[in-house]
Amino acid sequence: NLEDALRAGGGVIAASDYRPLRNQFTRAIAAGTLVRLCPGVLVAADLVDDPVIRARAAHTWRPGHILMGPAAARASFWPECPDTMIDLAGPQTDVVPKIVRLHQVKVPVELRANWGTAIITRAELTVLDMATMGKWAALCEGLRRGAVSAESLARAGDLVARRLKPGIRRECLARAAGNPWSVPEMNLQMLYRKAGIDGWVGNRQIIACGHLVIPDIAFDVPKLIVEVDGRKYHTQVASFESDRAHSNWLTADGWRNCDHTVDDLE
Repeated sequence: NLEDALRAGGGVIAASDYRPLRNQFTRAIAAGTLVRLCPGVLVAADLVDDPVIRARAAHTWRPGHILMGPAAARASFWPECPDTMIDLAGPQTDVVPKIVRLHQVKVPVELRANWGTAIITRAELTVLDMATMGKWAALCEGLRRGAVSAESLARAGDLVARRLKPGIRRECLARAAGNPWSVPEMNLQMLYRKAGIDGWVGNRQIIACGHLVIPDIAFDVPKLIVEVDGRKYHTQVASFESDRAHSNWLTADGWRNCDHTVDDLE
């Protein structure tokens, strides 16, 4: 029955696998409990906004295509990625579902990874693709979580140089060199470069008063810490308040502090 089909597919049904249930599907769609998310793919109505379900539905629709962009980021190193559109790499189709962005690009075997029965782009290519889309937060998250490095991005960029937008590889490597862990940090680093300010390191580990502290930016001469903070860039208020404790440790250890808000950079 319908419930068994939904249970077996984790909320996603390939209609062609359950032809005897066509009448049940029709009634469920009319009742609003089932939604045709992609051609031939049905999803429980209460799950249609779940980005993982969307990715699985797109894969069920085109199992030979490769998940890329935000969907690949969510499946690998950034599960909280806010973009719920699904990007697929593969041949053009006559009909493209509203939840899908289709890209006629090739993905080298070296830059593929498994996600269940699906194939996704590896973190390095995912970051480069999202940079091409103007979604630089993926670079920061990839660096912060240790999923990518400037070196791995360079290698990936070499493998897909022909399909990247002009300058994207170079720009991505320039931004990665500063090791920014958030977009505000990256914007501040870009301002420093534009102004010719050097001698700083992004997210360097420092022991202050016996505590490990990782400030946004550190200058050794003079001993100066620069932080970009703001509650909307911390997942919890406690995280924001812990920054204040870190600042106190650094001050006691001889470091001067300079704090910027996100608005300061705009």
